[in-house]
Amino acid sequence: MIKEEDYKMKKIFTIITLLLAFFSVSAQQRVAERTYISTDKENYVAGEALWCSAYCLDITADNEDNVFSNMSSIVYLELHSAAGIAQTGKIALINGRGAGKIILAPNLPTGNYKLIAYTAQNKNEVGYGYDVPWAKTVSIFNTLTKDRVSDGVKVVEDDEYARLSAVEEKAETTQKVYAVLPGNIRFSRSSSIPIRLENSTKDAVSLSVSIYHDDGILSTEAPVITDFVHDINAVGKGIIRFENNVLPEYEGEIIQGKISGPDAARISEFNDKYAFLSVPNEQSDVYSSTIADDGKMTFFTNNIYGDKEIVCEIDGIDSAYRCHIEIETPFVNANVGDIPTLMLCRDLGDKLTQRGIAMQIERRFAADTLYEYLPVRENPLLQESDRIRYILDDYTRFPLMEEVLIEFVEQVRARKKEDGKRDIQVRMEDAFREFYFARKTSLMMLDGIPIFDHEKIYRYDPLLVETLDIYPYRYFVGKRQFDGIVNFTTYKHNLPSMTFGENVRIINFQGAAFPLAYTCESILGSTEYPDYRETVYWHPIVNIQGGQSVELNCITPAYSGSFVVVIEGLTSKGEAIYERSSFKVD
Repeated sequence: MIKEEDYKMKKIFTIITLLLAFFSVSAQQRVAERTYISTDKENYVAGEALWCSAYCLDITADNEDNVFSNMSSIVYLELHSAAGIAQTGKIALINGRGAGKIILAPNLPTGNYKLIAYTAQNKNEVGYGYDVPWAKTVSIFNTLTKDRVSDGVKVVEDDEYARLSAVEEKAETTQKVYAVLPGNIRFSRSSSIPIRLENSTKDAVSLSVSIYHDDGILSTEAPVITDFVHDINAVGKGIIRFENNVLPEYEGEIIQGKISGPDAARISEFNDKYAFLSVPNEQSDVYSSTIADDGKMTFFTNNIYGDKEIVCEIDGIDSAYRCHIEIETPFVNANVGDIPTLMLCRDLGDKLTQRGIAMQIERRFAADTLYEYLPVRENPLLQESDRIRYILDDYTRFPLMEEVLIEFVEQVRARKKEDGKRDIQVRMEDAFREFYFARKTSLMMLDGIPIFDHEKIYRYDPLLVETLDIYPYRYFVGKRQFDGIVNFTTYKHNLPSMTFGENVRIINFQGAAFPLAYTCESILGSTEYPDYRETVYWHPIVNIQGGQSVELNCITPAYSGSFVVVIEGLTSKGEAIYERSSFKVD
């Protein structure tokens, strides 16, 4: 979705990209991706956040100075138990790195789970095995119910559990990045600990940093990033064969849909129609697609963030058509191998009770101030600098939208069409700076959702509308051209009182997780937050240049215990970094 002046340049760029992609495919698509997921800890309580950091590598890259893939823009996550897929997630990528979290469902049964990660490019690999050796195994305990994964839990005696814990092995440190604590390894509760990370290599490194409570609960042995690097190097580049069934997701998730409903068989009548997908918000998350002969459509998005309701509509068909758009799932529901059995003992009761209380407190008192929002890739159509804004409360509030548009909005007008309905037109400006009203269709939007029947805008209650933004330029949404856009934004931003026809569906959609760092610096000195955090610090993307250092601040919780510092990452040349240390809070 772009302005006209950008359209030609983007069209040239797209053609070049497609040609390069074609020749790449002809050369067996020289991009094979492998993805590793670093997590904030090894075991969880159902209801907690599972924090993730994604490393997506191009294992066929010839450039040894940058092993991160710049092809895929999204990673798909599947959390499996022995009973099957339990939850899914999506992480957006920027140059091979991304971050997000999965909020574990409170009803997940106790057991071990395997976390599978893949990109759209993996779907094109012939014989690709999703159950890769470096897939994470995490333990999840449900402290609210007695439900367990069938045949996935074994109860042992306390002494046997203690013996297993004593022989638990951790990966050896790689001695490339050092976590320097200030002078000692014992600190007071509810205090700030400055931790300096020193990069001892000459190369840039990209890391995830986690600090969490070590409560003695046995962790199932899970691969770390050194195992990931070893495994992909052991296999080697070799010959990787590709099919061309799935489009590479360069700029964002490619959402596939199809026509469904009693009149879906009348597909041939839709060949000149467009399908639209949009998200209610102030941004320009609106995409279009032509409709293929088999009723399928493809929406090229810039990544939709968060769990949203999306609006899917077929433009230009009569309301008598009983059909709508269905969105296809991007998840493959991978086959996973054996998942290790989770060990339990009776002595864990008090520890798990504490974990359960901490989980409930965090869900109850969770606040945005605990997080730091990380950059996302954005390519908005509607720029603030392009708009003419009317804040309706600054004017006389008329009871009819017709009065609003006539009395003080001079950039739009309405004209009756042959069918008697009104068509709203935007005033444009040509190359000679002369004004004229749109000769082709202008796009009307309510809270970012296209409203193709302009009569609905005319009948809409203006007292629900906060602002009216006019964009007097020519825009392309996919292949569809619009002469000007008007976006009516309501106070509630959720299309109140708007009704749609049978060709519109509002669908719950799982978008990419917002990339967040869990730094919790706002807790320091607060008396309003009962601080029983299990994960006390998490930053999924810490970049350090060669020979340099960065400093982070860890806020200790309001209880005593032992805490583990885990650093995972890669150098720009693909060398693994894994460091593990600990400190105590008295």
